[in-house]
Amino acid sequence: MNERPPANGVALRRRISGSKVSTPEVPVAGLVATRASRLLAGSRAAVTLVLAPPGAGKTLALTHWIWSTPGLSDRVAWATLDQGDDDVASLWETLLAALRTNPTVASDPRIAELSAAFGADETLIAELGAIIGRRDQPVVLVLDDLHKVTDPEALASLDLLLRLRPPGLSLVLSARYRPELALHELRLDGSLLELGPADFALSVEESRAVLAYLGFDLDAATVEMLWQRTEGWMAGLRLAAIELGRGGDPLALARTFGGTTPTVAELLVAEVLDQLPAELREFLLATGGCRELTPTLAERLTGRHDAGAVLDDLHQRNALTHRLMQGDPAEP
Repeated sequence: MNERPPANGVALRRRISGSKVSTPEVPVAGLVATRASRLLAGSRAAVTLVLAPPGAGKTLALTHWIWSTPGLSDRVAWATLDQGDDDVASLWETLLAALRTNPTVASDPRIAELSAAFGADETLIAELGAIIGRRDQPVVLVLDDLHKVTDPEALASLDLLLRLRPPGLSLVLSARYRPELALHELRLDGSLLELGPADFALSVEESRAVLAYLGFDLDAATVEMLWQRTEGWMAGLRLAAIELGRGGDPLALARTFGGTTPTVAELLVAEVLDQLPAELREFLLATGGCRELTPTLAERLTGRHDAGAVLDDLHQRNALTHRLMQGDPAEP
């Protein structure tokens, strides 16, 4: 098995922290079933793509689905990806480490021998498939924060895994924006479940339930106002609960809660603005005073002749914009 020498002549195994390859526990807010978790529970798709901006509740929905479905947690291998996984060898060492935490996969001694130091090719995937085998209930490999992986070779190795996926393995790909993967064939043959930002927007009743679980049993008017102000954004509701915990009139807080609330602004800066390339940050700062924005107006404000393309890029990244009806302006 894997008898070819590695590229550098030495097969080294990276030390991977247990937290990277452990399924997160469900926090209090995750105890509420949402549209996203219900869609996950009702699916038998071989591959699931989960796309939503930061704070939308992707990980919450996934952990709710995993821990609330009888027997599913025993079939899951979870990998939380980061910039350290942005090359083929590192990515696959993390994936293999995650699979080794699965009790069913780990029971086969061959999994300990697999190494990505030799490259992630057809041989490695075939060997993995031989270990996993065919199953009525597949092993579920979750790749969380997949947007952290941008290396073309690493993404090509995932494309290969999708194309040669062992029948006993299903994949869940979770990211802030669409990864550069070839998913069209899976989409055409019905093997792909896709969850987008709209699937993570909580309803008024779901928002009420989240706030109640967080310790705030609010009247209908306050819940409605917070729902409108947050647009059902899970992180927004959790931050609203923090503000409610400081005391004061809940309805008055709900009326003013938004992007200028310090906790919200801090999250948006850390999780959205600071994650963007400098030129995109400058574009957002130059246009952020406009609630609705057309490419023409964006060009006037920024002096960029490619303003329309930049807006499309921001929309694809789920970065503080959403597209209105076809032909309408993007809204920052």
